[in-house]
Amino acid sequence: MKYGIWRHESALGNSAEQTVCLADFIDKNKDENPVIYVEHEFQKDFALCIRNVKPENIIFYKNISGFEKDMYLPHNVSILPKDIFMPDLYFENMPNYPSAWKDIKTLLLQFPYDIYSNNLNLPENCILMSIRESGTYDKRVDGSMCEPERFVNPEIFFNTALHFAEKGFKVVRIGDPNQTPMPKHKNITDLAITKNKTMLDDLFLISKCKVFLSCDSGVWPMAGGMKKPLILSNVCSPFRSHPPKLEIVNWLNQGNTKVIFKNRSLKDNTKEELVSAINEFL
Repeated sequence: MKYGIWRHESALGNSAEQTVCLADFIDKNKDENPVIYVEHEFQKDFALCIRNVKPENIIFYKNISGFEKDMYLPHNVSILPKDIFMPDLYFENMPNYPSAWKDIKTLLLQFPYDIYSNNLNLPENCILMSIRESGTYDKRVDGSMCEPERFVNPEIFFNTALHFAEKGFKVVRIGDPNQTPMPKHKNITDLAITKNKTMLDDLFLISKCKVFLSCDSGVWPMAGGMKKPLILSNVCSPFRSHPPKLEIVNWLNQGNTKVIFKNRSLKDNTKEELVSAINEFL
């Protein structure tokens, strides 16, 4: 069967949500030979992680006759060929079992261009972080300053990283290469600004980390879909709708997820809040 991952308003977040839903759908329907259509290289890496998806069965939209280069598909995806299936986001009904995913470490070692197989020695069992910093989120259709309420102060995350690095924990930051560099410390790896890394490196770390500290943006749905320990901090996007669209977070596994909302004045969560949340998973 043919499936699609589209890029709506934001690249990583919406693509990650779609990938999680597709992984669940393919797993439940026991599709042994799925074909995934993608727009971008990072979406190919997302699709590669889905069980039963073969590299040769990932096809770029631009290879379909009539599709425009670098297009952005709308929510209703009405221009998709009729034989390409794209499920609705149905998080409220989705348990998403780990069997929906491949072992990403095994997957990484199949690709010699990848940073992991080039012996960077990415630390397993690390504390993983992802930050949405003002003006640096370069993969959005609507610009790097869109939805400023979802930006966070990176210094709070940096101080949180230093807190655990000083205690001997390995801390890794993934994300946008344009962001402010992390503090220098022997126990901190700033993969976000590392050259030649791929999305598979990020996904490997998500699949192997002790806990993933994210803000309300980016690749975090992949951690939720894999049922990895996840702290989703500074959450405010459900309240952009009335009534609040809480299904954005309610689908997450309550046993290994902690959701921390921004307060009504949209102030960032404090270092103390983040440290306390991480300690619950250590």
